[in-house]
Amino acid sequence: MQIAIDGPASAGKSTIAKLVATKLGYVYCDTGAMYRTVTLMALRAGIDVHDADAITARLPELRIDFRPTADGQQVLMNGDDVSLAIRQE
Repeated sequence: MQIAIDGPASAGKSTIAKLVATKLGYVYCDTGAMYRTVTLMALRAGIDVHDADAITARLPELRIDFRPTADGQQVLMNGDDVSLAIRQE
């Protein structure tokens, strides 16, 4: 099952989505974390982050998984925990 929540910026969509996912036992799909993971993949591969074609070409090699934890959610890139790495400057 997939549930989408729409609304204006800063309306609390992510907060509500996380609460609903936890309550229902679902995985919260953090699309922002997905974008950050793609960026991290590009940076680690030495790809210019403005080169959409080069990034798109590498997407078939990228697997992003979310794993619920007691503290929130772990983000895995090809099996490696990148939860902290994608939140760095």
